[in-house]
Amino acid sequence: MAKEYIKHLVECKCSLPQFRERDIPVPHSFVVFSVVNEDGSIQPSYAECNNCGCIHKVLEVGISKRLPKETMASLPKVKEIALGLPEQIRTILESYKCDLPTWQEAAFILANQMWGRPVILSKETDDDLIVGKYLLIISKDIIKIETYTSGGEDDE
Repeated sequence: MAKEYIKHLVECKCSLPQFRERDIPVPHSFVVFSVVNEDGSIQPSYAECNNCGCIHKVLEVGISKRLPKETMASLPKVKEIALGLPEQIRTILESYKCDLPTWQEAAFILANQMWGRPVILSKETDDDLIVGKYLLIISKDIIKIETYTSGGEDDE
């Protein structure tokens, strides 16, 4: 069983509403969760664009193929993933309104006992400083929420 994962962007042909009036279209990118194989490739998976709803087959990191399908019953759903998570983790992910890839990440960490891996819950930028919170899954029953900062004068 693979023991690594990556969250990465793939590009869709659609544009966000605020960019539709531009002469040169700005394609929309969205985050997907992929399992990394031992050889460094990723396991092909399917994802739905969070803007237009098109289905993509994720082939490599950053690369997907848009499919002609409008729906796909086998796509992962937050509600389905939530069923397999402890209540305390479910409650936290719901309260931070986490996206599907973050739910997939938390479930993967639990399933593979990757204790101590942070799951980003929030991220904000203030000038050159990035601040946020992450969920630290220490064990199946022990979790912590911590604050982080990066950037600014301290990181130079």
